[in-house]
Amino acid sequence: MQPDSGKTVTQEKVSEDFDRYVESYTQQIDDAVSFSGLKADFFVKAKCEYLLRLTERYLGANADLDVLDLGCGVASYHHHLVTKYKSLTGIDVSRKSIEYAEQH
Repeated sequence: MQPDSGKTVTQEKVSEDFDRYVESYTQQIDDAVSFSGLKADFFVKAKCEYLLRLTERYLGANADLDVLDLGCGVASYHHHLVTKYKSLTGIDVSRKSIEYAEQH
């Protein structure tokens, strides 16, 4: 057995990493895509439109689908999708992300 080199990935470590970025997540994404002259929400909407086309094509009518978003983070795109599916539920290892998502 190898000694733990500190590089072992655990749910707790992942949660702690994501918890640190909850409040600044949107701004960091906006900064990362600023070269495009667009805000992150432009790309979020495009992703949602694509996702809706895919789910309808392969899974049937979106209004009939119960969707589980694994690793939803702060659920930045759920407000674009929540009315499109029968239900939309997000889960994440980051408790702070879930709390933020519920508030927003």
